[in-house]
Amino acid sequence: MRLKMHAGDALEEFLQDVGIPADMHVDEAKELNLAKWGTIIKKFGIRQTQTEANTPEQNRAELTIREIKKGVRQLMFAR
Repeated sequence: MRLKMHAGDALEEFLQDVGIPADMHVDEAKELNLAKWGTIIKKFGIRQTQTEANTPEQNRAELTIREIKKGVRQLMFAR
């Protein structure tokens, strides 16, 4: 996805490649409230919930990304 406005296209591709999830837990990104995203969510009956504002720790992906960054930093400083 090159631009955030293409989030709906990325969601369509995900649904084709992986399948239709029953639920999606997302952050409050503006692109997730665009017309195409919402249309796809409704079309496939996906229940969408949002994290609370300013709480990245609720998003499991954010935790994983933090751990990956920590590991990369350790590798870089070890050399």
